Amino acid sequence: MKPILFYSIPLLVYIIINNSVADLSWPYFLILLLSFVLFQMAKLRFPKDAIPFLTKVTSGVFYITTVAFIFRDPFLNPLVINILLGITIGLAISDLRQSPKQRIV
Repeated sequence: MKPILFYSIPLLVYIIINNSVADLSWPYFLILLLSFVLFQMAKLRFPKDAIPFLTKVTSGVFYITTVAFIFRDPFLNPLVINILLGITIGLAISDLRQSPKQRIV
């Protein structure tokens, strides 16, 4: 699969659930978990010891977004999640735009 699918599908799922579901229940958390695993699979295109720094940062920001999403109902506003998703989308685009020669390990 193309790396763009590993980034775009989970982000679209997060955006749709965040903006359309008022109260999260366990089926939505299961969908979020599967989307998180799919996003983390984007790192599989690199050898384990040669993952670029920007890819690690993108995965870290998506992890922070996922944790914030879990605590959305009791503590956070959906706008905060949308801002974090925007940051993650920007980092994912910049990660995908790197040519193989520019990737810094």
